[in-house]
Amino acid sequence: MEGAEKLNRITSIITARFLNKEPWRDIIYEWEDVLADALNAKLADCRKCTSAPPDGAGGGLSLTFKLQAKQAEHSNRRDVVPWIIDFYLRTDEELQTFYNAFSRNPLVLVSSREAYEFLKEKRCPLNIRHVGLSLPDKYALKPDAKFEKKYDVLNAGRPSKQMAEWLERYADSHPGFVYVMRQYLNTEKHYAVAVTQKNEKVGYCDTREQYFGLLRMAKVSMYSTQSIDGDRQAANGYNQVTPRFLEILACGCKVISRYADNPDTDWYDMKSMSTKVDTYGEFEAALDKARAGEADIEKSAKYLARHLTSARVKDILEAVGSLP
Repeated sequence: MEGAEKLNRITSIITARFLNKEPWRDIIYEWEDVLADALNAKLADCRKCTSAPPDGAGGGLSLTFKLQAKQAEHSNRRDVVPWIIDFYLRTDEELQTFYNAFSRNPLVLVSSREAYEFLKEKRCPLNIRHVGLSLPDKYALKPDAKFEKKYDVLNAGRPSKQMAEWLERYADSHPGFVYVMRQYLNTEKHYAVAVTQKNEKVGYCDTREQYFGLLRMAKVSMYSTQSIDGDRQAANGYNQVTPRFLEILACGCKVISRYADNPDTDWYDMKSMSTKVDTYGEFEAALDKARAGEADIEKSAKYLARHLTSARVKDILEAVGSLP
């Protein structure tokens, strides 16, 4: 019991859910819910934790997700463990900003294996551990799951410009082929809408449930890492694997991917769970094959079980348990 108590020292999770309602933050709150339950930790309002531990923390540690690595936002404290979601820093000046922002934290979790190994090479002075991002348990895939596939392709997120061009080219050369894509609206009434390439509305994607519902009706979805074609300058050359890759698999889709090989793509074993393409010829052949077959649901379910949010609890407890 003494060893278990020492490991489980996270007693609260600091959340922004009572302040920030943007739909794209929902996955963070889903992670928090799973972790709070698994760790028997309370959810603490970030607005009440700016200078002191959350009420009821009882001398334990507080876990908090950080969207970026330059500012700690009042959480640079010895009782807080930040978990960095996005890390795009490269230069020595940028890295020093990161070191200063989290200088008092006893432990910093880094979600990207690519960033983690980069920081280790740079002799990062912080106590960092790699804990990868995950699929919230509510979306776990059952090995015997059945899906009614209505669409050949749903382009669920922000693919590279190259893959978008290939998809359009494929549609032009394959009469009758229709694909669905998500367009971000960010209006007061709607966050996103799903439309065909002919701009025919399929449905809204305002919620995570709507998004998953549409994705479950697609045979194939495309996935690309952020910097593969230079589309996202803000990613600064990093190619972290995002949870959308896991979400596509959880919906029983085949994945056609475009990515730069790195420690993160290796850690997520993208090679075995997707078909990587580097030319239009490879893309066309992969899409022809994917449209004609079915996804291996049992394989995807087994893979995803290792990447559920609850599966990350062991990594977190090991990291926290290593503290003096």
